[in-house]
Amino acid sequence: MAITHATVKASGERGYVSEWNADHVVTDESKPKNFTTLIVAASNSLDKTRADYVCDGVDDDVEINAALNALPVQGGRVSLLEGTYNITSSIVVAKSSTSIEGLGYATIIQTESNIDMIYVLSKNYVVIKNLRIAGSWNELAQNGIYIKWSDNFVIDSVIIAWTGKNGIEVYNCYDSMINNCIIEDVRNDGIHFSVACVHHVITNNLIIYPNAKGIYINSMTYSIISNNLIDSGEYGIYIYTSLNYSLVMSNLTVANSNDGLYMNNCSSNSISNNYSQGNGNDALKFNGACNYNIISNSQLFGNLNNGITIPDTCSQFIVVGNNCTDNGNTGISDLGVGTEIAHNKT
Repeated sequence: MAITHATVKASGERGYVSEWNADHVVTDESKPKNFTTLIVAASNSLDKTRADYVCDGVDDDVEINAALNALPVQGGRVSLLEGTYNITSSIVVAKSSTSIEGLGYATIIQTESNIDMIYVLSKNYVVIKNLRIAGSWNELAQNGIYIKWSDNFVIDSVIIAWTGKNGIEVYNCYDSMINNCIIEDVRNDGIHFSVACVHHVITNNLIIYPNAKGIYINSMTYSIISNNLIDSGEYGIYIYTSLNYSLVMSNLTVANSNDGLYMNNCSSNSISNNYSQGNGNDALKFNGACNYNIISNSQLFGNLNNGITIPDTCSQFIVVGNNCTDNGNTGISDLGVGTEIAHNKT
């Protein structure tokens, strides 16, 4: 049976089951359609017919938040159609087990307000994917996505640019994945983790021209940081303190003004198969009490100072199979206690 189309709705109007397929059997057409998935259209979306909420291009956070609040207590999905959504207040995830999904580069959320553009507080099992987020570089408190005290979240295939603070900020969360994102020209850090974060996977992200750190971590354990490309920041990957029992592997850090990878008070990590070139200080620099780290099979060359720097506050490192040639000072600067060094090119 053919699909029927209702008259295009005005801003803020709800969709009803009668506007869906003509062969869709319903018991009461006066009730809104099943709302475990709600559809939001931008003012310039091509087809608004089936949208549950239609934005008018001004304060579009109102319609998006209305959709998020209308999901059942069990959660659900809010789908944003193609188009530009202009917001002046945060998009706030109201319930756990919620997914916000766009249509990739065609779904644009933008603001010039000093807000966290998507905000998640104490909500678990949240998915944010397939969106483009465009901020304003001059709004110094503005994060693209800010997630706080929330566990088991996924951020996937999100494009973030020009935010006044961080692209993605995570505070005191467990069990997350941040994958396949592009973050560029943010005023502070590309991805920023702080305060007792456990079980995170940060992988396959492209971070270009962050004004500070590509990836910033303050206290993280049992995590994987892999296959990220960070170009032309202040630092590539910056561990402020305490990355422990984790894998740091196959990252590419190039042309950062300071270190490619900086690790402070970090122990019992495997650091392997990384590529770090053309940074303004060291390719890989340790600081503080770092112990029992293994550095292996990495290309750490062409940096202004050292390939690897291990100070006298560190102990029991294994450094094996790295190419540390053509650095401005030395390949491996080792003052650590009990370091084992073998089969490196310097």
